[in-house]
Amino acid sequence: MTSWAIFASTLGFLLVAKPVQSTSITCLPAYSWMDNSLGQNPCLMATLAQDACGGLNVNILPLGSTPAEAHGFEYQGPLPASISTCMCSTVTYSLYQACGICQNGSSATWTQWISNCTDVTIGISTFPEPIPENSAFPAWAYLNVTAAGFNAAAAQADTAAPESTAIPTSTSTSSASATSSTSTSGPSAAGNPSTASHKSSNTGAIAGGVIGGLAFVAALAGLTFYLLRRQAQSHTVPSDTYYGAVPQKAAQDMSENSFAQQPQPVYRPYNPSDPSTFPESAPTPTVQTTSFPLAAQEQPGAYRGVAEV
Repeated sequence: MTSWAIFASTLGFLLVAKPVQSTSITCLPAYSWMDNSLGQNPCLMATLAQDACGGLNVNILPLGSTPAEAHGFEYQGPLPASISTCMCSTVTYSLYQACGICQNGSSATWTQWISNCTDVTIGISTFPEPIPENSAFPAWAYLNVTAAGFNAAAAQADTAAPESTAIPTSTSTSSASATSSTSTSGPSAAGNPSTASHKSSNTGAIAGGVIGGLAFVAALAGLTFYLLRRQAQSHTVPSDTYYGAVPQKAAQDMSENSFAQQPQPVYRPYNPSDPSTFPESAPTPTVQTTSFPLAAQEQPGAYRGVAEV
């Protein structure tokens, strides 16, 4: 490796003042297949991946000012001060090597890239950090390159595979979920018109069942009340009428008539010539007797002693 290659590899990890959102490196037209759906070349994707790995905000320098100058140079692995699982992953490695090749440079081996990654976990076919929201990584960046290193021909053969994009934020996720729900339920309702009506029918059936059940309970309660009332009337305690009792009004009239005071005769002095002044004869006294059963009466001349034999 020449001193310029070492110098370029070292300067590739120098810090800059602010996050890098662009690159000055231009790839050869023959390598436009390396660009992602956003039109970003592998050098810009490598820069954004490097920023996501640890917020280093570093800029990748070109291997040369012209393609001819870049020929024979390559990007080495991260320096000890910037190693991480993210920087020591095959995805970051592949993006860097694609950036070198598209400038007419060379590709470093996988072993060279991880020479300083002794104290971190190696990420194989994975990018351990969230993909930047303003970028997308092609599927060829996730190929397993641990055995033979980056292979441009194998990468080009994998360009039709879907690329990896950033995970939506909470707001974007909610919007995406709402859109997904709408798009999913929309065709279903249009393709199967009976779905909506079936749900409405189920709702109507449930409501009708509830109302019918309440009406049945009310009718049953009314019938029970009627039967209990009828049974209570049939078992009413007999009144005094059935025993020939005198009505209260009649008894009251009889009592008043029986105990009403008779008019008292006007007192007049005795006059022998006036028979009306003669005293009335006293009524014949009446003696009330009580008869007893014959068995209790004594027979005259009855014998009370012990029978003689």
